[in-house]
Amino acid sequence: MLISSLERKSVGPGVNMARPRNTPSDQPPLPGIEALNAELWSAAPRPWLRLWARWVDYFIWNRFFSIWISFSLPFLGIFGTISESTISVLFISCLTWIPVEAFFLSAFATTPGKWLFNLRVCSSDFGPLPFRAAISRAGWVWLRGYGLGLPLINLCFILISYFDLKKRGITNWDEHGFSQVLHSRMTILRVLLILVVLCLFFIFTVVSLNRASQI
Repeated sequence: MLISSLERKSVGPGVNMARPRNTPSDQPPLPGIEALNAELWSAAPRPWLRLWARWVDYFIWNRFFSIWISFSLPFLGIFGTISESTISVLFISCLTWIPVEAFFLSAFATTPGKWLFNLRVCSSDFGPLPFRAAISRAGWVWLRGYGLGLPLINLCFILISYFDLKKRGITNWDEHGFSQVLHSRMTILRVLLILVVLCLFFIFTVVSLNRASQI
């Protein structure tokens, strides 16, 4: 489903994602979309891309948060340990990501992870979400889509959200927040950047496990 068809068709029950006919000419455009061919953007559900983008966001933020924790609370270590401390760090890092994600969405309509996967989160008129709507969306994703970021529990919520998105074509938080997720084609540069991020994730994971085994 392309943007041109979005102007005539709803993407979810009770949620009309059509562009308003009397949209003011000074309506702020979606950041980055004016530099692209609008026909390349689609609102078709891509749950795996969205999940991978969120994992990248959590990974990047967790690294920054863990480093900050290492300076503030040295007994936790940079990467924590495979114990209650690790779970606490994961929980708090995902929680503190909410206002950061809201800032990115309201300012740029994307996040670092979503940018890598060429995803945009916008309102029904294709503009950036207001900060209040963005922080509400981020909170609901953390709660209903990611199960508070708690290990094992989050897998259950991820699966529920996956099948719900595949069945209805829209998530609960996007439906109630009148937002939509657009995606475009992946370029070679983005694929290479994603591979670099995956390599870094693998390296940090190995280092973290080695540190935990030595404690």
